[in-house]
Amino acid sequence: MDQLQASSSIIPFDSTETTSEENPFTAPDEKISELIIGIHDAIGAKCDVEQLFNAVSNVIKSSVNISNLERPKNAELVEDTCDFMPPFTTLKEIACEMTCKHFNKSTAHQTIVAILEKLRSYTWDAKAVIALSAFALDYGETWRLSHMKLADKNTVKLHIFKLGEEEESNEDHINLIRTSVEDTLKLIEYIIELEKTRADLKICVRRNVPTLQATPRELYTYWAILALLACANQKFELDWDMRSEVFKMLKFAVTRVNGDLTRIREEIASTRDLTWRLEVINSPSGILQLLKALIFHEDTQVQQLEIFEYTSETQAKPVGANELKRKNLLLFISGLYNIEEHISVLTSIHGELKIKNYQILWIPMGNKYDEAEKKEFNERRSKMAWYVLQDLFEIKGRKLMETEWHYMGKPMVVVVNTRGEVVHMNALYMISTWKMEAFPFRTETEDKLFQNWKWFWKPITTAYKQVTKSKLIDEKNNYILIYGGTDTTIIQKFDSLINGIKKASIGVKDFNLQKACGNEISEFWKSINILFLSRVQRENYEHDSILRDIRTVLSFENLKGWAILSQGKKVLVLGDYNVMIEALQIFKGWKVSDQKQEFVDYYKTTKVESAGSPCHEIELSNVNSRIPISMACSEPSCHLSMVIDVVKYKCCHGQASDVNQA
Repeated sequence: MDQLQASSSIIPFDSTETTSEENPFTAPDEKISELIIGIHDAIGAKCDVEQLFNAVSNVIKSSVNISNLERPKNAELVEDTCDFMPPFTTLKEIACEMTCKHFNKSTAHQTIVAILEKLRSYTWDAKAVIALSAFALDYGETWRLSHMKLADKNTVKLHIFKLGEEEESNEDHINLIRTSVEDTLKLIEYIIELEKTRADLKICVRRNVPTLQATPRELYTYWAILALLACANQKFELDWDMRSEVFKMLKFAVTRVNGDLTRIREEIASTRDLTWRLEVINSPSGILQLLKALIFHEDTQVQQLEIFEYTSETQAKPVGANELKRKNLLLFISGLYNIEEHISVLTSIHGELKIKNYQILWIPMGNKYDEAEKKEFNERRSKMAWYVLQDLFEIKGRKLMETEWHYMGKPMVVVVNTRGEVVHMNALYMISTWKMEAFPFRTETEDKLFQNWKWFWKPITTAYKQVTKSKLIDEKNNYILIYGGTDTTIIQKFDSLINGIKKASIGVKDFNLQKACGNEISEFWKSINILFLSRVQRENYEHDSILRDIRTVLSFENLKGWAILSQGKKVLVLGDYNVMIEALQIFKGWKVSDQKQEFVDYYKTTKVESAGSPCHEIELSNVNSRIPISMACSEPSCHLSMVIDVVKYKCCHGQASDVNQA
């Protein structure tokens, strides 16, 4: 026995002390990964690890009576065949690393690295399974001896030969090892599933599964081998506290990888679901399929879409599939709060829409889906005489609408025809400004409405009753000066100059926006803001000349002074107060009919030569966007990219709200 114990002490091993960065008990995960990733061939040999794992795990389960693992029948063991089998010499070398070297905190990392070096060309799951195979060579026989009665002298001698010493079996230690082996099998099984999932997914799908990309596969294999070392090394006296520490790490690893796999399955399901929905909206086969992809589960029958039409606040009738598939729809997509104005606008055109075989469908976007939101949903629904959902629930195609239709929480109206094709991505701004004048809410209809500055005259005649009553723009030959600003001194200069011109000329009219009531002023600028948002949704908006004019007018909102000169509805010049006042002073005795072109030419020449024209600034309120819109300055002499200076976040749910600026 002394000779056997002496022989164990001459087994070679590297006794070099491990640094704290190489100590698996103290080093951070990132450091361990960094240390071992370099000894892995990224293009590892592919092999049937599942088959080998099944065979080896059955051997281990049959080797010892593990109460909570089902012990396979002998027939099952015989049937286990494996096409992939690593070289036996490799298994023996790894088994020696596990059982013939001291196992402690200072040598654990070096031993694991030595094993990984031998398995460099294998995938991470294959490394773990081969290490398990090496472990199985010795494990079963050792544990059988531990459970045999030691009365037989031959058994005692064999026991001493295998274990290196004669010791009493400790039931607590046996149970700890038994449980740890079970946990290690679970961990390796999860590693196999992880690698298989990765291999089965196409690269394009894998990019949309972030947890799979971030999962530390090398770390899980490292922990599996560490656990096998702790379970296998029985020839030396071990600190059972250290073993317990390893097994705690093992349990944590099992829990962590299981959590990773759960998230990966969810992300894969979400990606496949989004792919299906995307295919439907890109190639719709009808309005029913589109609604199913936008709102419901994939397995929902199109004949059972829970859409209702309310004939009163309390009475509703289900909308049949046959009725739905014949309708052109305005999909009103919104949250639950602050949508009263939009409901009012849509209600004003709903009657005419029904006559033309159009209908509105409200798709409500909740957040918490609690009682408060359900109450809000029911209250909003009671104001709608069009199609609505029966209940408030999570809209299954919300992510699709966010990524493809750029829904960011702000209400929008998507117009779709009976084939399920999108006619207009967001007609809400067009409807808010022109109502049924914009019907059938197509892009080409919107283009006509924006021509010849109609986008300007419509909101100004809607907001300012004085303009409508005075028939300011009815005469084509009338010259109209519309002006405004925040500086009263500048406004007074405009008043004085235009009064002088009006005395000298016939056919000159003016309108001072600042003389209107506060509500009219805010309504006008709100309309211009809405028109801007409508136009900026278009592709190639950077080259849109109409958008440039809208931007210019929008920049006037906070200027000290500005003016627009038109002949009837034809805008001649527009700009800030500096150049306009200078031109008006030169032409204060202006005979309009004779000197119109001279005035326009003088204004444009002076504007080009002037160094005092400020670049434009635009402040947009209540615009939801992940990425602020980039645009160039609309001042003709500049055209440089505008700097995004202030972003405001304002809560509108409370009585008082704070504004944070960044």
